[in-house]
Amino acid sequence: MKQTRKSVLKQLVWISLIVCGVGILGQLGYSSYSLWKKQDIAHAREAYLKALEQDQITFKNDLSESLKAGYIEQEARNKLGLAKPGETVVIMPEATLSGKEAESPKQPQSAPFEPNWKKWWRLFF
Repeated sequence: MKQTRKSVLKQLVWISLIVCGVGILGQLGYSSYSLWKKQDIAHAREAYLKALEQDQITFKNDLSESLKAGYIEQEARNKLGLAKPGETVVIMPEATLSGKEAESPKQPQSAPFEPNWKKWWRLFF
């Protein structure tokens, strides 16, 4: 049962080729798994990019709206309550604007006069 030196060498070559092949397959599997995990990150970034692009479109529309001629005057009238000379500004309560009758603010009921020592007595006893 003596093996010749050539046959032992052939077996070592085959064993080393198998070990290298298993190592290469393992690395390919790990690389594929790593890329698959990173794919989720790429999808999340794409969604974030789309949201930012939508925000940019909104901001560009707001900018073009604010560059129109009557925008500054409209904002001054609506938000600051300013008027042109000779105009009268009328401020309506919110309830009236929505169609409901304005409710008068409720006045707290004033209690009859009571001396402080009686208030303290009630508080502790």
